[in-house]
Amino acid sequence: MSHPSPTVAYVADTLLDTEALIARAHAEGCDLTRRMLQSWVAKRLVPAPRRAGRTGWVHAEPDVAYVVAACRLRTTVRSLDARRVHLWLDGFDQRPEDVRASLVTIMKRIDSALRREVDGTLARLGMSADDPGASSAVCAALAGALASKRGKNALPRFARQPLRGRVTGIEYLLRLFIFGEANQDAETEAKAAEKVMGVSAGRRRLRGIGPWLTGPASVMASAARVMSLPALVAAAATATDDELTAAREAVHSLRAFPKIVRLLAAWTNEDNPVGWGGLRLLPSDETVLPLLLLAVLSLRRAMPDNVQAVVGALDDVVHDAGPHVDELLHLSDSDFAARTKNVSAADAAALTRVRDEFRRTTRRGAP
Repeated sequence: MSHPSPTVAYVADTLLDTEALIARAHAEGCDLTRRMLQSWVAKRLVPAPRRAGRTGWVHAEPDVAYVVAACRLRTTVRSLDARRVHLWLDGFDQRPEDVRASLVTIMKRIDSALRREVDGTLARLGMSADDPGASSAVCAALAGALASKRGKNALPRFARQPLRGRVTGIEYLLRLFIFGEANQDAETEAKAAEKVMGVSAGRRRLRGIGPWLTGPASVMASAARVMSLPALVAAAATATDDELTAAREAVHSLRAFPKIVRLLAAWTNEDNPVGWGGLRLLPSDETVLPLLLLAVLSLRRAMPDNVQAVVGALDDVVHDAGPHVDELLHLSDSDFAARTKNVSAADAAALTRVRDEFRRTTRRGAP
């Protein structure tokens, strides 16, 4: 499960004028216009054409891949700043200063949206930001609204939990990761937060293995110091070129997590067998990957060895399991039956679920 090369070299002997480049993009199913291309070039989202003697301005062959990738991202990633970060994470060159500026812009938008939500909540409560207990009241009100929300915009539910406990857990998470208010002593609230996130499943053994999550739940307050919204805003503004590059390489590995989660869920026939169900959300929103990048960058500053250990373990899992999953996907039904005839019925059923899950999501284009 490799990722694209972080650089794309020019092929000097293959040159395209603007119309030819647009035609190539159309052939790939992209609705690209000349005006759109000019705008992207001006904003340095895709490579600029270069002068080629009397033939005028031309694009190199690798520019097609940039433009097609940018077009495809446009259908799901509305913000140009988020698109730049996604392209860069996918291996397409972007200037470090442009990536940093886009990350800062993304974080400012998130921070502004949060401030508007806080101001609106204060207004509904008839309070001002300076009133005693205003922060607590806002957290409680937002938590209550989020816990009660239903439909496609509701927070996912990873564990059975009464509404009061769900409100408590969400409120604790808001305090920690949105407002940066750490509390090391709130063990009950932290346990409720673990259920909201789904990681509480990591406190049980799974088929004789584990648990991987041990110790007090309230230690997550320590992580909040480097992964809260205020910390990520600061990380975006102060990230060096080297830090961005190192974080990008780590994110390449972490993006394999949704596949591992799906593999475990299919094998065990459980939705959230080890508490990693929330990692399925990685590709679900245009801001998730930029936030993950900044979280990794911030964590690497605080605990570089821990981050490297996780990345190394993930790479090992992908290296070991990836070829077997790929082989499983491409087996014919008769070959699959022959390969599984000597295994237990339970293991054969598990292998069938894994094959069906990855075939289904591969057709759908899931990561």
